Amino acid sequence: MVQYAQMEAASDVGPFEVVLEIPSPTGDPSRKIVFWMDHGEPSLGFGSWHTHASVAAPGQERGVAQWSALIGLLTAILTDQFVLFVDLEGGSPGFEGVLDLREPDALLEQLTGRSAPLRIRLRSWGGTADRELTAGDLRL
Repeated sequence: MVQYAQMEAASDVGPFEVVLEIPSPTGDPSRKIVFWMDHGEPSLGFGSWHTHASVAAPGQERGVAQWSALIGLLTAILTDQFVLFVDLEGGSPGFEGVLDLREPDALLEQLTGRSAPLRIRLRSWGGTADRELTAGDLRL
C-alpha cells in the first residue's frame, strides 16, 4: 500500500499532508480514488469529481460526522454504488458527473430531468456497474 501513499507539502517547509491513491481494478487511471487532507480537512476524489468533509456533511462540525460522511462515500465508490457518468448525447455531450445509485431515483432523475442527456455511460470504480443507458432502458 505504500506505493499508493505519499506526503505532500504546501511549501518547502510544510506542513505536510497525506495523499492516498487507490487505483481502479479496471486498470483505468481515470477511475482512481484519491484521499487527501486539504489544510487539515479530509477530502475525497473519484475520477474528475471530488468533495471535502465539510461539503459531504454540511452544517456538521469537524469530527465524526464529517469522517462518517466521507467513509460512506468511499464505501459506495468501492462497492460500485457511487459512479461516474458521461453524457454521450443530448443535454451536454462530454459532460462528466457522478450518480449515487444508493438513491432509488438517481438514474431516473438524471435521464428525465430538464436538459437530460439522451444517453449516458456509467463508469464504476470496480467496473461492475459499467453500462450505457437511455431513459428507455428504465422502467418508468
